[in-house]
Amino acid sequence: MDQQGWGQPPQGAPQQQQWADQQGGQPGAPGSAPPGYFAQAAAQWPPPSEEDKQHAFFAHLFCALLNLFCCGFIFPFAGALIPLGMTKTKHPFLMFHINQSVLFQGGLYLINIVLYVAGAIGNICLVGWLLYPFNAILVLLAAVYPIIIGLKAKDGEWAKYAVVGDKVLAMQSPPFK
Repeated sequence: MDQQGWGQPPQGAPQQQQWADQQGGQPGAPGSAPPGYFAQAAAQWPPPSEEDKQHAFFAHLFCALLNLFCCGFIFPFAGALIPLGMTKTKHPFLMFHINQSVLFQGGLYLINIVLYVAGAIGNICLVGWLLYPFNAILVLLAAVYPIIIGLKAKDGEWAKYAVVGDKVLAMQSPPFK
């Protein structure tokens, strides 16, 4: 199998018919939307190599380190993109972990910015300091939770973040694939 062609499923793969059979309908019938790109890839592609597992771990670890050492200020989701430059192949397992790490960290980054701005505005009324503990909790969450998911990824598990994991798994056309 061509190592550079990870973006396309194998020829003749009956993924839509399998999905329709599981849902009890016909492909394209209402209520029988096919599963997302990564859900199909998990069932159709060979297991990830040790290198892919390690790079998936790095996608989570680099984000966690950026959050920990920069307090979530310097685009922590960029850490997930570093493994793209470290690998020659783009196995769906690796790309799934990169996509969900980018979306999770990007979401926390936006929430953190909103809380900081609200805290700064609240400081005018002398109550903004009440929001700063929430920022600290978010930074700790963004530093610890990715390491847990990354360790599962290193074991070859398609581990999902609580909020964005299912959304990434269901995406028909993910940002990075």
